Amino acid sequence: YQRRVHGIHKNQRKEMPLKLEVKKKLVIRSVRVKSVDIHPTLPWVLVGLYSGYANIYDFNTQGTVKSFEVSSNPIRPSKFIVRKQWIAVGTDDFFIRIFNYNTMEKVKAFEAHTDFIRAFGVHPTLPYLLSCSDDYTIRLWDWEKNWESIKFEGHTHFAMGLCINPKDINSFASASLDKTIKIWSISTPGKALYSLVGHEAGVNAVDYCASGDKPYLASGSDDFTIKVWDYQTKNCLATMEGHQDNISSVQFHPDLPIIISTSEDNSVKLWNSMTFKLETTLDYNMDRAWCSGSLKESSMVALGYDEGTVVLKLGSDFPLADFSNGKVIAAKNSQILSFNLKLLQPETLQNGDKVPASMKELGNADMYVQGLRFNSNGQNFAVFGEIDYAIYTSRGFKSIGYGAGGDGVDLVWSKGEIYAIKNGNTVKIIKGSTEISSFKLGFSFDAIFGGEYLGVKTEDAIAFFDWETQVLVRRIDVSPKAVYWCEDGKKVVLVLEEGAHLLRCNKEEISNYLVKPDLHNEEGLEDAFEPIMELNEAIESAIWVDECFIFVNTDLKLCYLVGKKPSVITRLQKKMLLLGYVSAHNRMYLMDKNMAMISYELEYALLQYQQLIIEKNFAGAEKVFPSIRKDNHLKVAKFLEMNENKELAYMITPDTIHKLDLAIELQKLPEALEIAKTTKKITSWKQVGDLALSMGHFDTAEACFLEAKDTPSLFLLYTATSNREGLEKLRDTTMQTGEANLSFLSNFLLNDKDACVKCLVDSKKVPEAAFFSLAYCPSKLPPLIEVWNKEIAEATKNQYRTFKLVDPLAAAEKPRKEMMEKVENLLDSIYKNETILPEHYTEFMKKYNEDFETKLTEDPNFKFEYEKEVKPEEKEDISKKEDSQYNHTFTNISTCLLYTSDAADERSSVDLGGRRISKKK
Repeated sequence: YQRRVHGIHKNQRKEMPLKLEVKKKLVIRSVRVKSVDIHPTLPWVLVGLYSGYANIYDFNTQGTVKSFEVSSNPIRPSKFIVRKQWIAVGTDDFFIRIFNYNTMEKVKAFEAHTDFIRAFGVHPTLPYLLSCSDDYTIRLWDWEKNWESIKFEGHTHFAMGLCINPKDINSFASASLDKTIKIWSISTPGKALYSLVGHEAGVNAVDYCASGDKPYLASGSDDFTIKVWDYQTKNCLATMEGHQDNISSVQFHPDLPIIISTSEDNSVKLWNSMTFKLETTLDYNMDRAWCSGSLKESSMVALGYDEGTVVLKLGSDFPLADFSNGKVIAAKNSQILSFNLKLLQPETLQNGDKVPASMKELGNADMYVQGLRFNSNGQNFAVFGEIDYAIYTSRGFKSIGYGAGGDGVDLVWSKGEIYAIKNGNTVKIIKGSTEISSFKLGFSFDAIFGGEYLGVKTEDAIAFFDWETQVLVRRIDVSPKAVYWCEDGKKVVLVLEEGAHLLRCNKEEISNYLVKPDLHNEEGLEDAFEPIMELNEAIESAIWVDECFIFVNTDLKLCYLVGKKPSVITRLQKKMLLLGYVSAHNRMYLMDKNMAMISYELEYALLQYQQLIIEKNFAGAEKVFPSIRKDNHLKVAKFLEMNENKELAYMITPDTIHKLDLAIELQKLPEALEIAKTTKKITSWKQVGDLALSMGHFDTAEACFLEAKDTPSLFLLYTATSNREGLEKLRDTTMQTGEANLSFLSNFLLNDKDACVKCLVDSKKVPEAAFFSLAYCPSKLPPLIEVWNKEIAEATKNQYRTFKLVDPLAAAEKPRKEMMEKVENLLDSIYKNETILPEHYTEFMKKYNEDFETKLTEDPNFKFEYEKEVKPEEKEDISKKEDSQYNHTFTNISTCLLYTSDAADERSSVDLGGRRISKKK
């Protein structure tokens, strides 16, 4: 048949190679692989090995999920039966074995044929498993009827392969070494409906085309060829030659326009299923290739070799789609689809739920579409393949332009009706179907980008040109993978592999530069672009909504940027293309590779308000604020906080905890105290207590810490303010709550040595209690030694030798013991009777550092006395200060400084309030 396409006769067009990405996801070495199958929902590939083992690999983690021995005989076919959570395996002992792939429990094992089993087929809806064998037969097994079977006979040699027709699930095809392909009906299991004859040797594999409406069937043979048949007319449409040995498997990819063939010549070939031409040959140095597996709506392809398994990822993770003014266009192979999002009822949509949109078929582009783009107003769109392109109207799908751009065509739009195409090292600028101009660059370039200015990308830079004059505007030394222009052309984002640059475009300066040829140079205008910020985000897709930049990153986070810091909207479940934003819906729309769409709400008034805040137009923001829904007020407040407008955020935020945080940051103590009373949360009281403490409001701080039961903070407060009464209460509280550390410290600072010893003993720290007594109260040591010895005796009762501690004081001479008692009593009298003020501290320490033992030896009636009168020049007249709070704080700061100095010196332990000083010796 013949028809004209855009003025060019169809049979005059060049063949169109596919631009197909091929990435390795998994490579695992093993013994010979005879079958592979991909799980439809999990990242698993099932592998049947010639050793009799079945393995399940995870191609995301590169690990082995399951591995078990099925039989001592080789495995040939293996398949997932997902709706039963089974795997079916056929082995060379003629048995079929069924296992639960979660528990690895054997569900069923039975002898299915009288010779080797070659292939399986799982019916998509009925409880049927098909198997074919070297016994020339095909059998259909019904697992709901205890695996009853129906036999299909007709082949005169080994039945090597079979496939159920996805477009007519009541029929299937089989391949045999008798050189034929036979078509069968499941409902009439007598003779085959008909045979396809044409191969010159045995046929090993057969597969139906699942995509589109073409009635195609492919077969692979020992005559080294692949044939494509029209199973309705029974005619052979094409014979594909290129392999150098037997074809072991053949498969139509269910989504992409390719046919995958494996061969004993060690190669895997990808063929164009539209032109039947070879696209590429894959060889992974694993010897003979035996099998392949692919899955609908999956980009994964599994390959089995003599030496292992390879899983490939073919094509992109994103759909071919574009958006403009609520219209969506998309392409699937050569098919063009569309949908108008404005027809949706936004009130019925839920965040993250599938949008009830059925894509409407516009027509066929007569090319394998590799890109499509709307123009700036959405009235027209371009579709392009590898070497040619076409322009269509959005309404009616009317062709208004066509052209060829050479290998690797790319087409981009300006802000009007003008577009540019890449043709080798030449850029052609076209309006409608008329070429306005073209210019050849003196260097090779990779891609072009549309927008406010025409971008031309090389390996290490991007150059922006004026659309009308083709004058170089500016060369920038980065090589972006995508360029996103703001709607008014004043901002642009250059997206790199890792990160992005947000630039401001100085359009007025550029306009002045363009009309002054004497200023033109090889680098362009230096001030054409001004960096605003660098985004540390690996961006996959993005859009602008006014001054708001919305994007999806590689971590699947959907974010928007207004100002300097991105805000996360949500985390997606899978990779999706960000299509666009419909302001009337207050929603952005995303599409996955299978053209299913979801949406998320982002209020337009919220974006307007945030942009006005960034511009410091507070009056304008105040006018917009009433139109923002109340459930978005918290977002507004957090945005204001992030942009250092905390006072305004405090006034707006509806969230109590957020309001408390802001009150604390703004040091609004009375307001924070009232909020804490309403929340009644321990953390809130603690926050307000810390604020009061930092502001010197100690009574408020104490009340908050008591509400929060924050004993460490109370300990700090009481010691810093010399609050003996509070410390005594804290000691009692911590003893009841079992906070032994604070209880001990409180007793220690209160000079209650008996309580310190008791606290240590109650905490089962008798050795520590003994050493404490030796240092601070030797008179308490003997009973502790006795208790310690009892513990030692209990711990060593089953040992050959026992141990006992000797009381060091019992061995001391009487005069020595008496002197120790006198020193202890003297220190006790100092601790109990002396109140040391900060201004007396220096004189006190002069006396305190004297050797009391020597003093008592010289004078048994020695009394501790020091000069308490301070010289006038040493006094700080703080009595005249009007702020009593200041006096209190000043005094305690002085004492804290003394405490810090002495503690660092490791010479003494000082009561922060000046009530007690104890010498460690």
